Amino acid sequence: MRLLGVRADSDPQVIKRAYRRLLSKHHPDKQAGAGASALQVREATERTRELHSAYSLIRERRGFR
Repeated sequence: MRLLGVRADSDPQVIKRAYRRLLSKHHPDKQAGAGASALQVREATERTRELHSAYSLIRERRGFR
């Protein structure tokens, strides 16, 4: 929950919105398009993986799509 910046008891829509906002902000394609270095793109790729894993885990535990 900390990675997404939401509380554990947050509404699913709030969690989804936070996930999408962060994913958009850290997406490697967006970073590359903004002229980021190769290292920054790799970091963005890793951050995106972390966000996806956290969101998938939350969805699984909370039982929403």
